[in-house]
Amino acid sequence: MQVRVEIGIADPGALDVSRSRVLEVETALETVQRKTRIREQFLGGLISGVEADLRGLEAEAEQRVRTLGPKVEPGRQEVARLEQRFKVGLAASVDVAEANLHRLELETELSKAELDLALIRKRIQEHRR
Repeated sequence: MQVRVEIGIADPGALDVSRSRVLEVETALETVQRKTRIREQFLGGLISGVEADLRGLEAEAEQRVRTLGPKVEPGRQEVARLEQRFKVGLAASVDVAEANLHRLELETELSKAELDLALIRKRIQEHRR
């Protein structure tokens, strides 16, 4: 895909989408492996059931943060690209508005995932006391 973008026969946005999907799969695999280790720790009596649940939630929240983060910048770039095209009459204002809405949705999802992660980590710390 990289070569296709470099020689101009593929859209750079397609490369971002491909990279994003690869990252999603890699992150999902890491999360499953991490949750398996958490389960093993619980079964081995190293952590309580409550902490195991919280650690599982933490792994899922980290997965969301890691997969959403890289999507935000391409969303911003798409808005900028469409704004430039709009200025010269090659894109409609509705296209710019849709891209901007998508960017805002990604940023909101990322902020929510970061908040969820912070709250889960706070609960883990409280549980340990």
